Amino acid sequence: GFAPMLVDSHPRYVGAMRDGAVFVLIAMAINILASIAMFVGGLLLGVSDPFSAGPSAETYDMVETFHALTILVASAAGVLGWWWLTTRDPREGEYAEPSRSRPLVRTTLVVQTLAFLAMSTSPVLMGFLVPEDATPAQAQQMLALVGLISLTFGLAMLVKFFATMSYIRWLAPRIPDEILEEKAASFIFVGPVLVVGPMVGMFVVAFTGIVPMLLVFALLTVVCFLAALVKYWNLIYRTMAGLSAIAQEQRERAQLAAASRQNAA
Repeated sequence: GFAPMLVDSHPRYVGAMRDGAVFVLIAMAINILASIAMFVGGLLLGVSDPFSAGPSAETYDMVETFHALTILVASAAGVLGWWWLTTRDPREGEYAEPSRSRPLVRTTLVVQTLAFLAMSTSPVLMGFLVPEDATPAQAQQMLALVGLISLTFGLAMLVKFFATMSYIRWLAPRIPDEILEEKAASFIFVGPVLVVGPMVGMFVVAFTGIVPMLLVFALLTVVCFLAALVKYWNLIYRTMAGLSAIAQEQRERAQLAAASRQNAA
């Protein structure tokens, strides 16, 4: 067979995946709320002192610290969430087609985490590794290394996206949830189009110098990104809801079994 229903799997396995989905949603919520807070904060600073040349050094440092902390917390929650959500089924050896995307998701998580740590510490490393009297060639080599790390991070994120959608498509029939499977299958194509399409159009228009069209594409990019975010949130939330329902059914089965044993005794 393809794979057993999740309701017949070990409760700890189901519970770990459910907790993982919750943490992925928490990571998304942190990013969304932090972005809103920074946007509103920027507006309030502008309204409170419209003639100011810009925020003070103390305000800028505070905003940067807040931004860095939220990114760190959200990234940690997201990595932990997907790690739990892709927990290996203890019964994996019993069915014919285990998920091929599950180990790929975990591999990209490791690469993404290492690249993120490298990018976060790159300014400090450059201060140690690049002396003050460094030649332009030495400085360019370090910048090229930082660029390579950033590229690795971006590629890991891209591969992880396709791997996670493939994994959810594999997981959905075990819930079972046909709608979730269809949503994951469509979002593999719709997600990149919504995020990348308008951005490409904006860059193309930017080279032409047509300012009104640039503003239109900038607005379209924001709207499409929000639409992709809503779709992604709904996808993960539906996954979490399905896993929660299974965990509840397993608890009820265990309670009935315990009651039956007591009655038999």
